[in-house]
Order: sequence, then structure tokens, then C-alpha cells
Amino acid sequence: SELCNLKWRKQWYQRRVRGSIPPSSSELNMRKFHIKVPGSSANLGAGFDALSLGFCIYLNIYVTVEDEELPIKELILSFKGEGSESVSLDESNLICKTMHHVVKKRNAHLPNRKIHIDIENEIPLGRGMGSSGTAVVAGCLLASELCNLKLSTSEILKDALEIENHPDNTSASLLGGFVVSAVDERGTCHFHTNPMPSCIKAVVAIPQFQLLTKVARSVLPSSFSMSQLVYNLQRSSLLVSILREIGYTNKVDERLAKLFRVGILDCVHQPFRSDLIPGLKENLSLNNEDIPGLLGVCLSGAGPTVLAFATHNFEEVGNKMKEKFTEKGVRADILVLDFDNNGSTINEKV
Repeated sequence: SELCNLKWRKQWYQRRVRGSIPPSSSELNMRKFHIKVPGSSANLGAGFDALSLGFCIYLNIYVTVEDEELPIKELILSFKGEGSESVSLDESNLICKTMHHVVKKRNAHLPNRKIHIDIENEIPLGRGMGSSGTAVVAGCLLASELCNLKLSTSEILKDALEIENHPDNTSASLLGGFVVSAVDERGTCHFHTNPMPSCIKAVVAIPQFQLLTKVARSVLPSSFSMSQLVYNLQRSSLLVSILREIGYTNKVDERLAKLFRVGILDCVHQPFRSDLIPGLKENLSLNNEDIPGLLGVCLSGAGPTVLAFATHNFEEVGNKMKEKFTEKGVRADILVLDFDNNGSTINEKV
């Protein structure tokens, strides 16, 4: 259709995602573009299904749309990096499933061209670092680009929610920074984002086993007491306020460090998941009395990765986290990551 005819597509639009430029006239017959989606962490202690942030670790997708028109489209997938031994390379791939969902929902059509989708992934799969959320966001962006859908941020988040069922990881991967998300009764995701202060880094301990989100959710109670809800509401609100204040000065003084240790606590999901993750309880007990510079520790998403916020002594923090897992017979890798404040980007390749 004319909507999806990429050969003569000359009009380019402003996107929420940044960095896009139009191709030169000599490249209009073969289009190449790069989608880059950051990993994420969700919950952040008490902010269950509401708080999240972006990591500087990425899912990269390099797309080439060939010029020759075919009777039907032809998707050619390749995959390198984390999860290469287990990820499917057909249309059951989560990126492709999401892309088809978005296209079908809008009665659009992918171009009848040969489409190369080369995936390079840095994010461990099934470890609580947003791997499925990044795939879903990438699929939404891929559909929007290939069919010129011009999807808004709100539309992408709503589409992603239909696949992912909770808004936190996809919001952080699309928007970057520190994100607060809320879903209304119509399935619309409302969000607010602030940059994560650069004076804080993430230290993540990644156990060498996977934990499916549905399994981690299955151990949670179906209801909570009023005191449990109040406990988490107080702490999640405190964490939002603390990070906002740190953002003004990009400094963490002793007062804010003490408040941070309170704001990162949780009673509605981490205690129930500790039996699934040997070493979690011990890691959550770490504080800056053990290691100067450590602000607080929480489960990253559904786990099993554990996330520590720190201002310095990153290597020492990582070694201590690894030690706690080793004592429970669990091997873990340590990464020190900056936070991604840019969100997803799309760049045309010339």
C-alpha cells in the first residue's frame, strides 16, 4: 500500500525517540535504520509495578529493507549476544510477535520486501533486567517505522502493555530515566519521568539462573493487609521524593543516604520471592555500615538479579553482593552500570 511503500517514502516526522535523520536521495531505494532500546529495572523496592529506571545496557536492532518488491514480505532474522542459544529466529520471536500485533491492530501491512532484522543483545534473558520489555518496545518501534504509523509515546506504551501486562519495564525502556507509571481503566499508561542523577550508579549481581516473571508472580499473595499497603506507599513515595531532590544538586549527603535506605524497603513482593532466590535475603540486608557509598539494595524486577544503588566503592559493593550469593551456592556476575536517561532511539543509517 502507499502507506507502507518505503521506496518512495520522503516525508519524515518528528519522533519522541531522538537521533533520527532522513536518508540521502541515493539511499531511498534501500532503507537501513538502527533501533536501540535500553534495559531496565522495575519495582525498585516498594514501587511494585509502578517505579522503574533505564540501564546503559542495550538491545540493538539493525534493519535493512531491500528495494525489490516481492509478492509477499520476507523477514530474515539473525541474533547475536545474550540468549543466542535459546532465542527463536522465526515469527514467534517476541520482537516479531509484537510487531505483528501492532501492525494488525491498525489494519496496516508490512512492505512486500525482503526485511533483514539483525539483533544484537547485551541484556541477560530472564534475569529481571527488562529483556522482555525491551523486545516488546523494539517490536512496537519496528512496526511504527516499517509501516510509517507515526505512533505516539502513549500509543506505544498502550500497545506494549497489551503484550507485557505491566507498564514499568516498557516505560523505562522507551523513555529512559526514573519513571513512575500508572494504568487507568482504559488501559492507558500515564507516566512521569526524571533523569537519574549521575552521582549514583547501579551495581547489579546477576545469578546464573533464570526466573520467569510468571513464576515469581505466582508466589505473591492475592491480597494484602492495610498495614502492608501503607508501608509500601510510604516508602515508594519517599524514594520518589529523594531521587528528585538528589537530581537538583547531583549530590547525596548523609541525610539523603539515610532516607534512601528507608525508601528502598518493601514488604509486598521481595519477602515472598526470597525462597526462589537463594542469597536475596542476605543481599537485601547490606547497608552502608557494611560498605561506605552503598545507598540501598533491592530485587531488580522479578529477579533473580539484585540491584544496589551506590555513589562510590562500586567494586567493593559488587564483591560483597557476589559473596552473599556464593555463600548460598549461587554463582553471580557483577556489572557496574550507568543509568540511561535517553530512552529508545532510532537512527537512519546512511
